[in-house]
Amino acid sequence: MSEPLYVNLQPGEQAITMAAAQIYAAYVISGQAKADPEATLKQAALEAIRLARFVDENVIAPGEMA
Repeated sequence: MSEPLYVNLQPGEQAITMAAAQIYAAYVISGQAKADPEATLKQAALEAIRLARFVDENVIAPGEMA
């Protein structure tokens, strides 16, 4: 039996992982992940990171310096 895999993600990493999972799920449901699931997963992660950066650059949260 193989050893269990443990990961410890920071809150920002958790948010990006959740967004990437939703993006990937949309690709799977639409059939776009069939040809190359690994490349599609990578694309979903990159899109989630790009989205997080966009929000970070364009949204000022309470308590954050402008």
